[in-house]
Amino acid sequence: MFCAEAAEPPARTRGQGQEHYYYRGSVSHPWGYPDTRSYAEHATSPFRGSSYGMNGWLHHIWLDRRWPGFVDSYYKPSAYIPLPAKESARVPLFADATGANGLPWHTDSPPLRLNPHQPGPVNEMGVYGMSHVFCIPRHGRAINVVFLDGHARSVPLAELWQLKWNKVWVPTQVALPNE
Repeated sequence: MFCAEAAEPPARTRGQGQEHYYYRGSVSHPWGYPDTRSYAEHATSPFRGSSYGMNGWLHHIWLDRRWPGFVDSYYKPSAYIPLPAKESARVPLFADATGANGLPWHTDSPPLRLNPHQPGPVNEMGVYGMSHVFCIPRHGRAINVVFLDGHARSVPLAELWQLKWNKVWVPTQVALPNE
């Protein structure tokens, strides 16, 4: 699925020494996963990606159920204990994103700049969090979010820190850059 604001797939490039390729998206481009064929074959293969990403905390619940013990304590296991159903209207499931998923943490810094988008530092877990994956000015100062209860709405970027991304999330006030 592609947002009309990010409908153009990125140019096909590869990282040095990589056989598997991943294209990180941006405000105006979707992210993508090509298949594992050779680079020459890959250049003509269909693009597989999206301009939306999943709340990675929910993805880790699925991974841990499918392969018990897969998720390392490094990723704060208490954060992805299943959330109570009564909170599902506040839990993001999918949203406009620059990657397949992200693990936002309530202490994540906002982007350094919004226009052009310049993410803040990698979060305290060493993974791409809020400002790298979800806090992107794709629709001005907002993104579209589908929530766990099935409803969708446009969410202002500063409000992303007020949602319930995982069970131990602490709602946080952030100041976004003016640009």
